[in-house]
Amino acid sequence: MWIRLVLAAIVFWIAAGFTNPMDGQQLVISGDSDRINPELGAYVEDIVPGDKREYKVHVTNPTDEEITALLYAADAMPALGGGKDFTLPSDPDTGSAAWYRAPDRSITLKAGETQSFTMEMQIPESVEPGQYVSVIGVYDQSMRESAARKIGLQVVLNYKLDEAKPPEAVPHAAVYTLENGKASLTILLVNEGDSLSEPEIEVRLKRQDDASELLFKKEING
Repeated sequence: MWIRLVLAAIVFWIAAGFTNPMDGQQLVISGDSDRINPELGAYVEDIVPGDKREYKVHVTNPTDEEITALLYAADAMPALGGGKDFTLPSDPDTGSAAWYRAPDRSITLKAGETQSFTMEMQIPESVEPGQYVSVIGVYDQSMRESAARKIGLQVVLNYKLDEAKPPEAVPHAAVYTLENGKASLTILLVNEGDSLSEPEIEVRLKRQDDASELLFKKEING
């Protein structure tokens, strides 16, 4: 039996969208209902290399005060302690967030107002088979509590998933979470064989911008 390790388990992230605000969040984000996957609450599409895509988002301010926020493209990542999260505006775009052509923009919503925005994306010609998950994020610049300052809507793009080879079936999976000076890495264990078999585990860490360079490798038997 083989136990595969997939770094930064994106399969957990697509279980639900980010359309519902967390406790303390003031803004609400949503997408076009005719394109949003009703089960995942996210844009979920198959892609073709070189394609141009557009994704519309609607941002609502349900409060009785004016709010200024930043609309930006983010990379999905695991949250510290489990769950799903996405990068901050100041973080580098290392995954499919880099495919967005629309620049970050400051938006101001009056009390009770809803505004709609279009995020443009250019799919690279060199895209490899796999699943690419990004987030259209809104960062509330008026709030002090960072945990509730951002909300987002996922964009899940699939390309020839049947040809994607594990353990690299999820491109750009080698991302780490850095918060409060601590780095963490989420690992997903997948049992593909008999429960009584002896596991063989292999962990490989590569650079995202140069997959030919192996930074770390460890094999564990039993």
